[in-house]
Amino acid sequence: MTTTTTPATSFTRTKATIRRDKIETHPDFITRQGEVDPFHLRGITRAIAEGETLPRLLVWKDPNGDPEGPLFLIEGHYRLWGHDDAGVARIPVEVISCPRKEAMILASEDGRKDRKNLTPTEKTDRAWRLVCDDRDTFSRTDIMRATGASRSTVRRMRLRRKEMREREMEPTGYWWRDMKDTDEDGQRPEGEMTEAQRRKIVKALTPAIRDILDWRKWVPAIPDDEAQFTAIADALGPQRCMEMLMFALGGDADEADRRLAEARAGNAMDDDTSEDDHEPNF
Repeated sequence: MTTTTTPATSFTRTKATIRRDKIETHPDFITRQGEVDPFHLRGITRAIAEGETLPRLLVWKDPNGDPEGPLFLIEGHYRLWGHDDAGVARIPVEVISCPRKEAMILASEDGRKDRKNLTPTEKTDRAWRLVCDDRDTFSRTDIMRATGASRSTVRRMRLRRKEMREREMEPTGYWWRDMKDTDEDGQRPEGEMTEAQRRKIVKALTPAIRDILDWRKWVPAIPDDEAQFTAIADALGPQRCMEMLMFALGGDADEADRRLAEARAGNAMDDDTSEDDHEPNF
């Protein structure tokens, strides 16, 4: 077992192999949304079953908690599920012992080559949750570094959180929904869909929309991207297209404006999340 310690920050990393029942998940460290990606999970499970060496799970040990207490998963949810599906009882981990604030930042960081990248919406929602956290205070620099949110977005989030506190409004944790009121008195309308209802509708609509957009069914086929995208834009209208662009970017209006300006200028969108875009599974 190897341990490195940095006394100035009370931060230690310890490599170990532990029983599965010692690892627990916690809402504070969950950054993903939506359904589990079955293809990604299947690949992880196969690799584990075949004995492939994968990066260790990152787990957090509260230095002020019970020494024999559980370890909370910070990063590696798919690998944890893969070990479960492969029937592996002992799991290689890296135990981080540090203040909760540091663990929250570690859980938010993205871009590790062994990690399934977060979507722009997931990153923005994570930034919003750090802003709303009632146990620790995160600096603007901390939030920007951990989530990739822009300075102006973090500033807007802080102002919005202050407003919501003054009006005794509870955040949902989703920036797209919390960034503005849904009616005049600031209360969300009665009968608003729950997350479970929303996921059910999304699951039903996604294949239907993919079927509509399957250009191979058209006779003759439409190989031209510009014709396809223009037809979609005309069908939705400029306002709806702008709203969808903002949603895809996690509600970041500044980033949406920048992307639109680049598109109008004919510039290719150079973004480090472009590899995460997936073609429809026709």
